[in-house]
Amino acid sequence: MKKIACLQAAFLPQERPWSWPLFGVLCVVYLVAILLVALPDGMGTLLVSYGISDPAHNEHTAAICATKDCGSDFFITPRSTARDYIAFFDGGDQASYVRGGMVLAGMEGGLPSEVTKGFTEMSYYGRVKLLGTTWLSLWPPGMPVINSLPLLFNTDAPLGLAQIILMAVFWAMAFAVVVGFLAMRMRVVAVAAWPFVVMAFPLFYSYFFRYGVMLTETFASAFMVMGFSFLFYAYYRHYSRTAMLLAGLFFAASSFMRAQMFPASIGLTALLIIAYWIKRRRGTVEAQSCLSGAAIVFFMIGLYLPIGGYMAINHGRLFGAGNMWEDTYKFAPYPEAGPANYVVLGGSRGACELDLKECDRIRQGIEAGTVNNNDARAATIKAILQHPIAFTSYKLPIVWRYWFAESGFSAPVVTTYRTDNAIILTLLLVGFGIFIVQRRWLPLSLGLAVCALIIAPPFVFHFEIRYLFPIKAYALFLPLWLLLAAGGRQPPLPPRQSSP
Repeated sequence: MKKIACLQAAFLPQERPWSWPLFGVLCVVYLVAILLVALPDGMGTLLVSYGISDPAHNEHTAAICATKDCGSDFFITPRSTARDYIAFFDGGDQASYVRGGMVLAGMEGGLPSEVTKGFTEMSYYGRVKLLGTTWLSLWPPGMPVINSLPLLFNTDAPLGLAQIILMAVFWAMAFAVVVGFLAMRMRVVAVAAWPFVVMAFPLFYSYFFRYGVMLTETFASAFMVMGFSFLFYAYYRHYSRTAMLLAGLFFAASSFMRAQMFPASIGLTALLIIAYWIKRRRGTVEAQSCLSGAAIVFFMIGLYLPIGGYMAINHGRLFGAGNMWEDTYKFAPYPEAGPANYVVLGGSRGACELDLKECDRIRQGIEAGTVNNNDARAATIKAILQHPIAFTSYKLPIVWRYWFAESGFSAPVVTTYRTDNAIILTLLLVGFGIFIVQRRWLPLSLGLAVCALIIAPPFVFHFEIRYLFPIKAYALFLPLWLLLAAGGRQPPLPPRQSSP
């Protein structure tokens, strides 16, 4: 018993108030560490390159290089400007985000290179991205805003460097928030090292800190981590209204970065309301015993006030789905799909494979102009509802392959098993198992719902490896959140003490 008491004294000291000086120090330490990983060769760090002689050359590269001069100097570094991005990625999502930033910054050249009518961008493999009446009708505003910030000061600003710095700031904050919360009731040295363990995973040092700065998963995952950190802190602290408000704000920021996170945020709201309803009906449910209606209202204010305000000025929507419903029918099976093979390999033909005769009918209608995106959506939903088991059986192996794939951009032709992804999956399953053993049903249901709702959109459309990265980020932070929730819901700090 004495040894146990000594261990508790070492790792679980008397609770301390939130420390802003400690938070600042942690932010600086993690910021420096991230920049050292993200910029090993300084401004000459190679973020991505395309070239026929490139050892990493694949079908995605071949499709781009078929229309470009992919020499050995065709690459992106921190020095690259907005126009370099467009020349490099023209037709890809990265170029769309940059064009959106150029439009917001008032730069010329923000319009797409191929315009059919209105604001319509043609991707490099033939998909038409329907942008509607404004550029931001297709994408949530987060990434265009990120890209616009350096362009407001200098149109030839090094966009790659700006993206890396902003990424490092947000991830340093994410690391510091969760460690700062745990430092209130544990020795800081016991938890401060975990972010460095997280940085050692290829997901971070290869994707989030390098190539991923050009795409939305990196920033959306950082905001999601901060949102969950405040949710777990609120769970531990009698559902602090301030913490719930900040959790909502960070989930709103994550939704602004990536559309995938919006249904996950809605799911969180629904589960909190259901948990409160159960509490009101039964009164003794462990996980909801301190949950109040006011706490949920504060979460909803933080989440829906910024999103609702943006939608009010953006024609009532946060983003558009383009013509993705047609992808099920318009592309041939692999390998006849050519440049669109990575979409097909990601499972875009799921509904089509269930009824080939109906697939041919809709495809011919799309080619003739008699079937539109809404018709394709109705046909896809009908096929899924009529054959749910067959559709799920078609998609689940794709999820499994992509989970274990190397951290990269799109859909792999050949996927290899990777130990780091096995470790992440183990952390996720063990974490959920601990919630079950401890009967912490609300944290368990929130985690399961977010993971399921992140998977749901690509499950219907198509997967890319990066679409699963927010779930992997959740899994890597789950051990820290388990520690944060381990003490149960403690009484609030005295009024003289200040905490978030």
